[in-house]
Amino acid sequence: MEFTVDMQAPNLSELKARKDVQRQRLMSGINELVDLIVTDIPAYVIRELKKAFVNNLGFAEATDDQGVVALKRSAAAFANTLAEDMRANLAAEPLWLGPDVALGEGKCLDANLPLTQCLQDIAGRTAAFFADKGLGQVELQYKCPTWFIEGRYAPGMIEKYWSQLALLREMEQEIIALEIEQRRLSQSTRWDAL
Repeated sequence: MEFTVDMQAPNLSELKARKDVQRQRLMSGINELVDLIVTDIPAYVIRELKKAFVNNLGFAEATDDQGVVALKRSAAAFANTLAEDMRANLAAEPLWLGPDVALGEGKCLDANLPLTQCLQDIAGRTAAFFADKGLGQVELQYKCPTWFIEGRYAPGMIEKYWSQLALLREMEQEIIALEIEQRRLSQSTRWDAL
């Protein structure tokens, strides 16, 4: 079997450079999405707090106006702390690009299990805060917002993430294939020389 190199095909260093550019492009989009999620967290906490308050009539009716104001202030402080904690957690590259991240598609992040688990930490910590405040056990789930926030639209950003991740994975596979081809060519040349 004779191995040849296609002169039209990009060389390994070109492919790696393109992959690095693609990775930077992808990380830029991820950082924008993280920023959007972090921006949504305080609003999420307050939305869910209102639902929990209204649905727990015993608690709501027993809480005077000053208590409601104090609860809202406490929730706002908690939400800001949670948002900053989650910014650090969500910025972890393996959550978005790790080898255990399955390729997905569409407008939600459910196919990315490590990230979904991290996002559910928002809901879990919020539910624990509500329980600490006397609102009882509340089942919560965090989903990326499906509306515009400060001119940004999470579903569109998520679709772009999936397509950019698929392109990065494709480039990584091309690099692996080219490296294998080069190793085989090297061994063939070695064989012929001996």
